[in-house]
Amino acid sequence: EGFLLGKVGSHVKDTISDSQINNVKVETNIFVYQFCTFVKPDSFHNKQCQISIDKMQAAVPSGYQLVGWYHTRRNASPRMSLREKNIHRNLLALQPTGNEDNFLFLMFNMYHSDNLSTHTVNYNFYQFNSNYNRYVRVPAVVCNLGDTTHTEYRNNETSTVNTETGVFASIVARHEYVICSTCI
Repeated sequence: EGFLLGKVGSHVKDTISDSQINNVKVETNIFVYQFCTFVKPDSFHNKQCQISIDKMQAAVPSGYQLVGWYHTRRNASPRMSLREKNIHRNLLALQPTGNEDNFLFLMFNMYHSDNLSTHTVNYNFYQFNSNYNRYVRVPAVVCNLGDTTHTEYRNNETSTVNTETGVFASIVARHEYVICSTCI
């Protein structure tokens, strides 16, 4: 179990056609940059699925936004259990107002063959849809995996690396950079 850290980005997509003068669509993307793993199960909640706010705030570093949580199971159904739904509902109650629809649950299911030669990990993102009062699967898009020379121009927000936080920022902060006036 653990938390998913990242950011939520929205942009407006405006298309103009002959039949409609203006067609505006707001697209929301949830970017996951990092994860925070708990060593013991039930670290941020108790057996009744009540969330410990102190443990949750201590686990999320400053400068990060909590965008979801994850859980790993072995040889289990890819559907959410009642326990996972209760934990998710309690985490949703702690989210800022207006951010409830953008909170994710990531479930990992691990399987292996009978002779242990092949191991498979499946994953599903879930999101609570308040309009239908149920959990729906969310498609996952992995950035920068593919041939970009044969794809169309993308004008939407692409966020592959967060330069303010994470590993990149810690590496830059550890080193001192000297700018030489004679260097090109």
